[in-house]
Amino acid sequence: MGVAERLRELRTAGKHELVVTLATEVLRKESPQVSVVDGRVRVETRTFVGEHALDGVFDPSDRGDVDAAVERRGTYRLRDPDEVMAGFTFDSGCHHDAIVEDLHRTPASGAADSEETETAATLAAPTPGPAGDADATTRTAPSRSGRAAEQRSGESTSVFQRAVVAVQNQFRE
Repeated sequence: MGVAERLRELRTAGKHELVVTLATEVLRKESPQVSVVDGRVRVETRTFVGEHALDGVFDPSDRGDVDAAVERRGTYRLRDPDEVMAGFTFDSGCHHDAIVEDLHRTPASGAADSEETETAATLAAPTPGPAGDADATTRTAPSRSGRAAEQRSGESTSVFQRAVVAVQNQFRE
């Protein structure tokens, strides 16, 4: 029996606490794929999709800064809910450390060589899509030479990124 089927069976039987317990345990055992969309951390596993709040701009090279920016608990739901499981959500913090680790980037960790490395501006600031959609977010992977220039720019880049985010937030309001 699949996870979704078992959750559906328990929910139909009115065993709501068991549904949450089973869902949390399954989520804990699945590997998360982390992205930042519309100013929130989106977590996807084989069975579930969830979101954690993100508190603005953070420095991805500072683990403490990333940890402080990512909400400890997120809200999760089944990836493909049916009628019985529609509306079912649960809160969990089981992937918080994995999220922080994924968003935390330092050259020493080897993460900077990954093609999936994102800049702080990309992580924190939504980028308008081609149709001018202010809520769309794109993920970009800077080239190796782009990362080197980014590292050399240091503090001024952070100030610039915060200014860009502030301007974008003004347009959203």
